[in-house]
Amino acid sequence: QWSQGIRSPRYEGIPYVTLYQDAQVPDNFSPMISCAGKLYEAQRCWEHIFDAISNEKHLIYITGWYVFTEITLTRDPKGPKPGEEGVAVLMLVWDDRTSVEEFKRDGLMATHDEETEEYFNGSKVHCFLCPRNPDDGRSIVQGCQVST
Repeated sequence: QWSQGIRSPRYEGIPYVTLYQDAQVPDNFSPMISCAGKLYEAQRCWEHIFDAISNEKHLIYITGWYVFTEITLTRDPKGPKPGEEGVAVLMLVWDDRTSVEEFKRDGLMATHDEETEEYFNGSKVHCFLCPRNPDDGRSIVQGCQVST
């Protein structure tokens, strides 16, 4: 039964899970919430992401429906980028079907998928735009059903 999880002596499980109240919290944010017998300690999502990317030695895999290259994490601009240090950097970004030059370049959802692909073009980052329904059709009305 799926609700029991994976039951195998070879599977040790996930080592830890970090819960975030928000992506970034102010220094003075200290809620009095009891969690597992201790007071909850707010975590900083963006700092954890920055540390994870900066310290990675093998693979960085980013997937999401929205990646906007104008928003950056703090990084030493003179320091090497992970892709230049031999780390495989792969990105799978949602290809918004409405982001076409003739209509609206960043798409109706403003995902900036085309800009993201252009930004990483020619770099060591492998960026792939993947449609929500990866087929040959490019219609934005594809998959609609009408009943009477």
